[in-house]
Amino acid sequence: MDSLIPLPYKYSLQTNAPLQITCKRHPKKKKKKKRLKFKMAKSNTPIILLVLVVATMLVATNASGCDNDINSLSAKCLRYVSINGPKLKPDQNCCNAIQEADIPCVCTYLTPEVEKIISADKVVYVAQQCGRPLKPGTKCGSVVVHG
Repeated sequence: MDSLIPLPYKYSLQTNAPLQITCKRHPKKKKKKKRLKFKMAKSNTPIILLVLVVATMLVATNASGCDNDINSLSAKCLRYVSINGPKLKPDQNCCNAIQEADIPCVCTYLTPEVEKIISADKVVYVAQQCGRPLKPGTKCGSVVVHG
C-alpha cells in the first residue's frame, strides 16, 4: 500500500515505491496594488507661491523702476491683497512697504492674469489704509480710483 509521508512545507514522499519526491505548487496570491491618496492641505501656501512666481516673472520680463517694490510688497502685503479672504487692515510691515513703493507703477503690473490672484480693489484699499491713497482717476489693474 502506498502511503504519503508528510514532509515539511510542500514536499511529500511515497513509501513502498521507488524514491519519488513530488512538489506541489501553491498558486501565488496576487498582491493588491496600493493606491496613494493625497489630500490637499487647506492653506494659503500654494497661493503665496503662485503670487511669488508671478511677481518674479513680471520683474524678470519687465524690469522697471518698481521691480523692488513688487518684491517687497509680495513679501510683506500678500495676505492683505490676495483675491481670497476679506479686506483686512494691513500691519505696520506692509504699510512700511507701501510707504516706500511706487504704487501707481505697481498698479501697471496688475494684468487680468495677475488679478486672478491679487485683488486690485484690495491694493487700492491697503494703499489708502497706509496713508498713501491713490489719486482719483488712477487706474490700478481693472479698478479706476474714484474721488
